[in-house]
Amino acid sequence: MFGLVGRLKDRLQIKWRHIIGVAIQDDGSVCLLELIEGTEGNGWQVKERMELPAEAGGDLWGQANRIAAKLAAAGLSDIPVVLLAKKEEEHMLPVPPGMTEGERQEAAYWELDVRLAAKGLEREDYAAAICSLPQNPRLWGGIVRREYLDEVRAAFEQAGVRLIDVFITPDTEMGKALCRGVSYWQKQGGRKWGCALLHQQESPVEWNWPVMAAIVAGMAIFLSCAVIGWDSWMLYAARQENWSAKQEMVRLASEQNKMKLLERIGQETTGKEKLLQELSAKTIPWYSVLVHLGSRTVEGVWLERLEFEGRNKLHLTGRAASYEAVAAFVQAFEEDRDFFPQGAVLESSGEAEKQSPQPEGDGSISFQLSITL
Repeated sequence: MFGLVGRLKDRLQIKWRHIIGVAIQDDGSVCLLELIEGTEGNGWQVKERMELPAEAGGDLWGQANRIAAKLAAAGLSDIPVVLLAKKEEEHMLPVPPGMTEGERQEAAYWELDVRLAAKGLEREDYAAAICSLPQNPRLWGGIVRREYLDEVRAAFEQAGVRLIDVFITPDTEMGKALCRGVSYWQKQGGRKWGCALLHQQESPVEWNWPVMAAIVAGMAIFLSCAVIGWDSWMLYAARQENWSAKQEMVRLASEQNKMKLLERIGQETTGKEKLLQELSAKTIPWYSVLVHLGSRTVEGVWLERLEFEGRNKLHLTGRAASYEAVAAFVQAFEEDRDFFPQGAVLESSGEAEKQSPQPEGDGSISFQLSITL
């Protein structure tokens, strides 16, 4: 995913490959170098060298106006400009081994700070540049007064020159110094420390407007096709729904008579069910009574006869082995108040007649109960 984002970013952004390097000499002459980035990793190279003659008494503001006029005459006003400043001091700074590049530059910065303090210089008055050198474990550091940088920025801004940064480098030859500074600055992206002194937030890349315009146009075409496709699909779905509705209407028309017939049959069935409920309400609930009597069984009790008086009163006749069994049988109905809300009433009990057969021998007790449902 991140690789895809990186490739997209490379397509949308293009690096600056054309920069004007400027150096103001001590005698007041100005050298302008048109720098281009070489292909296949060859770094920055000098394409063209332009000179402005020395001008007596020329200050920085006048030099900025001369540079602006020269760039305008050469048709290079829109190209970014970097200024190679003169170093006030430079030092080779040792750093401890085993550090990352960022940590090495931070350590070199603090070492430079210590050396300036030893000379009685205020660190806040100077801007520092720190950069590494090939095949050298130490780092190079140089300083320039901040008031000079402020004056440079104001002068170039007033003259309309697109100044992107000010460089100092360890090189003495101007072309090599500018090429090194631009290359280092481009890799650092304007971050400290590097060779740049202004540390501006302006990025060393520009938007690739033709590619962005092509992407926007492609997205617009894609969205338009998506909207048209969606509308076409919705139209097709609406037509299908309309056809289905017509088919449903035909089917409902043919089934309307069936619905009327089913409605009439339903009414007849409802009448029959109502009549059956009325007939069932007048019958005796034998099933429920027998289920509850079965659940009230007591050992030593035998039922001989069940008789309903109306629909709400039940008479039970039976025999028991003892009066205790009869009492237990009556108590069982007292515990089932949900079905027998008034319990059982013992109407009579006594010894069974001699001539009656005895399931357990002589001495059984006959009884009669009445239960109100």
